[in-house]
Amino acid sequence: MVLLFVAPAARTDTLWPELLRRAPDGGPLVPVPQQQDSCAERIGTHTLALISWRALLGHLHNACALANEPIAADIRQLKALCEKMDTQAFLPLRPAELTANTGRRVMEFCDLADRVTDSLVALGRVSVKGLRATGGKGWYGRYMRFRGHGALPHFDARTWNKRGQSPLWLALYGHGFKPCTVEPDTLREHHIPYHMSSGHCMIPIMLLEGSEREEVIKHAQQQIINIIASVADLGALSEAQPPEMDDPEAVSV
Repeated sequence: MVLLFVAPAARTDTLWPELLRRAPDGGPLVPVPQQQDSCAERIGTHTLALISWRALLGHLHNACALANEPIAADIRQLKALCEKMDTQAFLPLRPAELTANTGRRVMEFCDLADRVTDSLVALGRVSVKGLRATGGKGWYGRYMRFRGHGALPHFDARTWNKRGQSPLWLALYGHGFKPCTVEPDTLREHHIPYHMSSGHCMIPIMLLEGSEREEVIKHAQQQIINIIASVADLGALSEAQPPEMDDPEAVSV
């Protein structure tokens, strides 16, 4: 007999030890061969198993697709829903995440947004006249202008969580902080990764690993300079004010 638990993938690492702890004493635990996102142990004549919704639906979808079953399309949609839920599930806290280093790192990412912006101003590449630092739930940055375009170098935990790549992002607007009008081909030609979001273009600013802060700042600075060179026109600096980011909790500081 098999007692099977199905759970979100994000919970399997912490849920499995708890299931083993609560299992009745039926003799020694015998490991059972397992695949990704699944665990199993034989307890006496019974088997205790845990599998993620993502893995279970993946197996069902593959089997139905091979058999040309129409229900495969429905399972694929349900699998996509489960993957979305996995990204939103609360991750059980780990001891390392509760140390002061976690808070320090978040503050350092916000500080990078400030320092990179300041360095670009010092070089005369951008203007921050009339603009302020701004932030909201999970993000913080500094609005700036370059040749009429609006931009926001910022730490963005939301986009980092959703897309990975980097904790530091450049939100790129159009002329006078209007919706972004950059042609995708322009970015592709310069090998600049991006995605569109609510009228602005989001570009990851890659951070240099294993280096001192000043080197990290210079590396990020140069990426933004390259982006500016690829998209700026020759218009005068606009005095239009920046729009709010798509965050109802956004505040200016």
